[in-house]
Amino acid sequence: MHFTFVLQLLQIIFNSPWRVLRAHVCYVGCSVSVTLSCLGLISFSYFDPSETLTSDFIMS
Repeated sequence: MHFTFVLQLLQIIFNSPWRVLRAHVCYVGCSVSVTLSCLGLISFSYFDPSETLTSDFIMS
């Protein structure tokens, strides 16, 4: 299943013109980087070490 998907992807890559392929790569790269940065911001805001340390310090 996964192997056929990879083969289809390779077929699409080799059949598509370079400009279209480059646009697809840029689009996917931008999507991935935006998603990763959003996840990083969310995890950083949830797991901010300084915030938890100060709140623990105030509680004690």
